[in-house]
Amino acid sequence: MQENKSFTRLTSLLAVLGLCVLILFSVVSASLTESSPSAKHTQAISLFPFTSVDTSLFISPIPTPKSAKPLPPEPEVLAESYVVQLIGDKNPLLERGSTKQMRPASLTKILTSTIALEELEANSPVVFSSFAKATGEKESPVPEGESFVRNDAIRFAMIESANDAAVALAEAVGRKRGAFSFDDALSLFVQAANQKAKSIGMASSHFENPTGLDNDDHYTTAQDLFLLVSYIWDRHPEIWEFSRSIDADITSMGAVAYHIEATNQLLSEFPALLGGKTGLTDLAKGALILLYPVRPDRTAVIVILGSDDRFGDGRALIHWLESAFN
Repeated sequence: MQENKSFTRLTSLLAVLGLCVLILFSVVSASLTESSPSAKHTQAISLFPFTSVDTSLFISPIPTPKSAKPLPPEPEVLAESYVVQLIGDKNPLLERGSTKQMRPASLTKILTSTIALEELEANSPVVFSSFAKATGEKESPVPEGESFVRNDAIRFAMIESANDAAVALAEAVGRKRGAFSFDDALSLFVQAANQKAKSIGMASSHFENPTGLDNDDHYTTAQDLFLLVSYIWDRHPEIWEFSRSIDADITSMGAVAYHIEATNQLLSEFPALLGGKTGLTDLAKGALILLYPVRPDRTAVIVILGSDDRFGDGRALIHWLESAFN
């Protein structure tokens, strides 16, 4: 009888020891498999070896990623060529004939202003010479012989799109490069313009003057202009700051004040615009560049060439961006 009791006690002790070993084994297994996606699953089974466990209770659900918002339908645009592209992106959001060579009209003045900013000192006098005043087409109210510091001459070119200002800037660059005559100065400027375009990557562009007046050998593409806009955004953002002004008062080096008004009608309609430039000639038709923010850290560039309604096209593309990103 005593032997049966001893045997029973021994059996119970062994059972308790076995359970302790099993629990210890489960804990060690759980720690070894902690980095595995099924770690919680394994631990649950080990701790309850004789119980059916719903292991889904121990696995966190994986959230399903939200699908990207589909882009709205392409708006009606009259331009023969255009592109809408985010600065920093390789591919456009919208485009039509963006690699077709087109006349840029006064969008050329963006390149002219860039070269002037890079080659002239800030306090360099830019003279509106008789040659500059003879350019014709759209010109400023500045009389022959008046001079301005570099940035103020650029403001005439970017805000009012004054041809005489663009030629004055080009002449100053050419003379800085060593020219003694006006023709040589313009020739040296054109050389500088094409060198700069090539360095930026504008492989499908060629420039013959600083204004954008029609010339068969003066052409670019919407995609090349996007590269130019991006370059200026990174290197010379002050150019876009100048272009945001609806109007401006500019004082010459001779202390004479001039009031100018922007040619970009959309500046007052869309205060969020970060800059832009207009262009218009008989052969080029309407041209327009706009920089529009779509996120706090993302800016879209709109380039329009060959349009019968550049501002209508610009308005439609801005509304499309608002619909796509809001």
